[in-house]
Amino acid sequence: MTKPLTLIVFVCVGVPLGITTIRSLIPPDAPPFAAAFVYYATPLAMMLALLMAVLMAARFFSDRPE
Repeated sequence: MTKPLTLIVFVCVGVPLGITTIRSLIPPDAPPFAAAFVYYATPLAMMLALLMAVLMAARFFSDRPE
């Protein structure tokens, strides 16, 4: 697999997996505001974290010789 394709696959698999995992940790008796915050803030936080990881990986791969 090429490097850009690897990064795309990483994001496409990692984002939904991370979102599902974190959302599943909300307890049933959680306060509504806290549950809503976690439920709606998780995708944004996960996408930002994976974007940072992809940018770091892209920089790492660009510094290495073939």
